[in-house]
Amino acid sequence: PIPLCALAVSASILSHTSGFSEILQQIFPTPKSHPKSKPFIDHMLCFYVLDNKIWFRTYQIVWDANGKKGEQSLVEIGPRCVLEVVKIFEGSFEGRTLYDNPDYVSPNMVRRMMKKEAAGKFVARKMAKEGQEARKEEYAVEADPVENVFRE
Repeated sequence: PIPLCALAVSASILSHTSGFSEILQQIFPTPKSHPKSKPFIDHMLCFYVLDNKIWFRTYQIVWDANGKKGEQSLVEIGPRCVLEVVKIFEGSFEGRTLYDNPDYVSPNMVRRMMKKEAAGKFVARKMAKEGQEARKEEYAVEADPVENVFRE
């Protein structure tokens, strides 16, 4: 069966997403006269551009049980994917950078920030302990000379 591809775009989409439809059409084609292709459409691939990410959903086209023409509905069959575009190059994995996502934060950077935050908590805890030791020395009670008079 030939999948029907739909790309949902709105007027507020940034200019860099205009090339996404062409990229997706080249990624998901059905070759002409392919032995596995059928002359009908039974499922639909949908791509939505939202939050600078491409949301990918697959639907099956279900016709009414009575077989009435024009009475159909979409049932999501999966898979669900969210594609976050990091970079688009002019060639395959090389060439001039056509798009670079300024909002993308790599997982390594997230882990680094978490370690830095944890280290900050450790340093704060150490400084608090040093301050506690200093206050103990400052407010230490001196030994009373008459404390042990009746114990001896």
